[in-house]
Amino acid sequence: MHLQLSRSLRETTALFVVALSTLGFITGCSSSDGGGTSAPAGFGVQAAPSADSFSGPTLQVTLTPVGLTMPNPVVHYTTDLSVPDASSPVYTTPFVVTETTIVKAIAINTDDSTSEVMMQGYTLIDNPYRQEWYDSGHGDITGEAFRHWDDDGDVSTSCARCHGEGGLEDYAADGVVDNPGGLAMGHDCNACHAPVPVTLYDWLSNYPALGNVEFPSTATANLYGPSNMCIACHQGRESGLSIDEEIAGDPAGPYKFINIHYFAASATYFGAETSGGYQYSGLAYAGRNAFPSHAADQQSCVGCHMRGDLKDHHLEPLVSDCNGCHAGSTFESLSGTPQSSYQAIQSNKPQLLTAIQAYANDTLGFPVVYDAHGYPYYFNDTNGNGIADSDEIGYGNRYVEFDAALLKAAYNYQVASKDPAGYIHNGVYIRQLLHDSIADLGATPVVAAPGRSGFNLAAGTKSEQWHTSGHGDSTAEAFRHWDGAGEVSTSCARCHTSSGFVDYIEDGTTDSAVLPMESVECSACHNSENLFADDSTRFDDLFAHGALEPVEFPSGATGTMGDSSNLCISCHQGRSSGLAIDAASVNSA
Repeated sequence: MHLQLSRSLRETTALFVVALSTLGFITGCSSSDGGGTSAPAGFGVQAAPSADSFSGPTLQVTLTPVGLTMPNPVVHYTTDLSVPDASSPVYTTPFVVTETTIVKAIAINTDDSTSEVMMQGYTLIDNPYRQEWYDSGHGDITGEAFRHWDDDGDVSTSCARCHGEGGLEDYAADGVVDNPGGLAMGHDCNACHAPVPVTLYDWLSNYPALGNVEFPSTATANLYGPSNMCIACHQGRESGLSIDEEIAGDPAGPYKFINIHYFAASATYFGAETSGGYQYSGLAYAGRNAFPSHAADQQSCVGCHMRGDLKDHHLEPLVSDCNGCHAGSTFESLSGTPQSSYQAIQSNKPQLLTAIQAYANDTLGFPVVYDAHGYPYYFNDTNGNGIADSDEIGYGNRYVEFDAALLKAAYNYQVASKDPAGYIHNGVYIRQLLHDSIADLGATPVVAAPGRSGFNLAAGTKSEQWHTSGHGDSTAEAFRHWDGAGEVSTSCARCHTSSGFVDYIEDGTTDSAVLPMESVECSACHNSENLFADDSTRFDDLFAHGALEPVEFPSGATGTMGDSSNLCISCHQGRSSGLAIDAASVNSA
């Protein structure tokens, strides 16, 4: 589902997973932390080894001043995540690390000019899982997602849940982070395990907040498995509700930008169920993308990102996993809905940004530019060239002239931008957000979204058609009615879950209750997961699905339409009949 980012982008990653511990080598990674205020150009410290792997339980580290402009600078270093200064230990000879360690160092000249802080991470890898973890965003120990709070000494309660040591466990206990989190060396094994191989989710009685997980909109969602640990963090920090509350609190405006945060993949996945995007009044939005043609074990975060029975900890789905059904050499080119959604989003995203800039300039009279990497992303276009120039990107030049219409559209543009795999997680929902934002600013979307005027439903992919049907409307009472109970009873599962329906048509009975996380998906009516190769229906295999011919009605009578329509009449027949009226007893009885 979510695409694994390259290591060069991992500095912004705050994913959640795990690592176990046996193989025996050490790996390093480095970055710069910023530091000295008067350092000569090129003056700094270099650590060796750099980012290579080394066998053995220990590693010798050497620090060397480079770019010298004066002789004999003094190198100071730390290994406790604090920022080194003139009072930190002086480096005189190579030292040994025996565990995952971050080395920070500065060089100070005799005139007190000081280099920037050098930061070098060394990760102890003592089993194959830890190597996989190291390669993922969870193991990027020098990344901004984990190092942002080093100067503070701990991670604030507002951030510790997803960025601090012990934060997820603290949150999972009661839905509140009570204490600042420790400075995390990535998300290590204990972030999700208690202990390995048991997960926090396995101790749901101790960690009830991982049951029905609350989102920023205050809606709750549940995948009834360890993926709930993922959605507890990958949900963003704001929702469409935040926009409405901001506007209601000050109807006149103007407003500052409200940011969903990054990699809110579960907010995308659940769509209208958790309202991660701004949803315009009077319009229907896609609910969860249940990946309706996927096998059950490939419909969740863990199912797609932790491949195989041994749960690969790279967190990296592979295109080859999809090629059994979809043609294509990249995720963007996967045939069917993935490619369709990717292309539509790539067309409508730049159009929305153009509409945002035109509205800001022509309607509000305050030109705006956007930069994907500079917080808070929207800035005053001081020279009017429509481009975010380097001297415009800075908090002091942030854009604070949003009116209600522009705030909604700008928020949705950010929602679409900060989940780079949104076209996989729930492309229909992202497309609807972009479409409606463009239209609200007075333009006509170049590519119509499913469920919107101009979309050719007949030419749409089967998944696009399903998303706009009642069978795919996961927000509807027909599928959400049982959330409070935690299961769809056997008397209802037949027509309100896919697996319950398949159970029923085998022999005319539904034997087991079903978790309330299904709608009526492809598997309800089709035999194969690969509909590109085999679109036969359950009616085509009456030997396995005998209750489809003939179909029994509540009256006890049977009927048939002699084709796949028998699938339909198996549910669309009501639950009672005229015979029940004739047999009714008086109230006193």
